[in-house]
Amino acid sequence: MTNSYFNKLVELFRSIPKDSIIEFSESKFHFNGVYSVDIAQKIEYLEEHYHSQFSENFEDDFSQFEKDEFISFECYLPKNENGRFFEDLKSLISNRRSIDRGQYLGNYYIINMDFLGNESSFSNENINLEIKKLKNICLLISFLREIGESNDSNSINMIIKSSIYGDLIVIDSKISIEVFNDISEEFVFEDNLYDLIDLNHKNSHRLEKAKLLKLAIAKNAYDKYRTINDIKIDFIANHWGEICEQYKNNLSAYLDNFSFDKTVQEITDEKLKFVKAIDTVIKESTTKILSTPLSLIAVLTAITANNNFLITNFITIISLFIFGLILTMNLNFQKNIKKDIYEQAKTTFDNHDNESNSEIDRKISTALNEIATTSKEFDKTILVFHLLSWLPLCLLILLLMCKVISSIC
Repeated sequence: MTNSYFNKLVELFRSIPKDSIIEFSESKFHFNGVYSVDIAQKIEYLEEHYHSQFSENFEDDFSQFEKDEFISFECYLPKNENGRFFEDLKSLISNRRSIDRGQYLGNYYIINMDFLGNESSFSNENINLEIKKLKNICLLISFLREIGESNDSNSINMIIKSSIYGDLIVIDSKISIEVFNDISEEFVFEDNLYDLIDLNHKNSHRLEKAKLLKLAIAKNAYDKYRTINDIKIDFIANHWGEICEQYKNNLSAYLDNFSFDKTVQEITDEKLKFVKAIDTVIKESTTKILSTPLSLIAVLTAITANNNFLITNFITIISLFIFGLILTMNLNFQKNIKKDIYEQAKTTFDNHDNESNSEIDRKISTALNEIATTSKEFDKTILVFHLLSWLPLCLLILLLMCKVISSIC
């Protein structure tokens, strides 16, 4: 069922006076009332633009009805994950299992709240407090599933291998109305997020941050239950502020005591990797340019030839031109390889999360300057190699011109 059709179906339901619905369930409703212009227009639009879907929901022939007359018809409501009417929030939580996976958006309509679960509805700041809480719970579940190593429909598994708490955190992410009601109305996932959002981006401490967060969850669960298995999602939500504070303190301690040397070592390794790669490219270019002396011998042979002087020199010029062209193309290819290596090195350093450490900033800046210097030296070397590629041809042409001029004089 398409989003647009479902939205139009909800519009139709909203336009019907509630005292005209004589029978109602989540499967269907029975309308018995005046066929107003507004209702007629919505039904005609649905039938015209979504005929196949319309026929699944309505059995009546609406062409027989006159506007403003008293009519009766039944609408069979869709009952699937992607498009469904729910009587209340309890029914939604019980029957829409994607909620357990943190998916709060979708095609559904909660009748007693008059709430359509699409993106624009959830972005509204004035949404119902219960719906706002549902959104925050789903954001928490989605986030925990993202940093977990193994997830199924009902649980989130996080590997910690801690000597204190154990190897694995198991979080029960299944939502029931009881679990929902146990979560505080004041729980807001975004406000307590701190810098955990960085876990969604690549940086040098991503794995460490994830481990520290998992340890904070384990500590809070162990302090209360003496176990880290089958932790309920309502416990995580109600203690999210404490978990984030614990994580924040752990992260500060880690960055102050352990992360500096690791980052500096990574910077050094990246710099050496770049220099080694550039050295390999230069060696390959040097190997190819070593054939230049052979070309100079060809020049000497051509200029001293007495028999078939013109033919010999013509063939030699063509050969040297091909030699210079091939070397130039090869050197350009090597230069492109160097460019890719240089860009990759810059990207790697840009992705380093320096945690506002000025010393690490200085190390990165120094490494980038050294890499830039090496890159410029490489460009100069390639330029010299380009000149050497065309030197034999230029030298032969120059000598031939001198020989022709001397013979004329």
